[in-house]
Amino acid sequence: SHKFTPHVLILDYPDLMDVDSRQEYRIALGRLWVNLRGLFKERNLAGVCPSQSNREGERAKLITSALVGEDYSKVQTADITLTYSQTPSEQQLGLARLHVDKARNEEGDFTVLISQSYATGKFVVDSRFMPTPSYYWGEVERLGGAVAKSDDPPQ
Repeated sequence: SHKFTPHVLILDYPDLMDVDSRQEYRIALGRLWVNLRGLFKERNLAGVCPSQSNREGERAKLITSALVGEDYSKVQTADITLTYSQTPSEQQLGLARLHVDKARNEEGDFTVLISQSYATGKFVVDSRFMPTPSYYWGEVERLGGAVAKSDDPPQ
């Protein structure tokens, strides 16, 4: 009635959607993601569907598609896979990283550093391309440790 045609559909969170209980769970979940991709294509929509990493991802400095939870076919179905990574030191500094792990028809395998301010409702305040991480990690550990120490109660 309003002649509104969306360009993006964000589904939070497909892994919780009802799947065919007659099938093994991972097969049914993979089929759901294939069906969603078909819907996005049919409706000419970009689909944004978050997922989570597996247990190993809890300790990983960089989340990649190899660490996806439950069913790897979700990654195989997706055209573009972005990952969000944040160490405890980065969290203290209001930093995180977005990694383009897969881009079917585009350049992939690069990381963008983002600054964040959840207190003001900003997921991204600023961003920078991150070509070489070696210097970055030394500074994050140094500064993150300094922030942690300044938050400690006086002894």
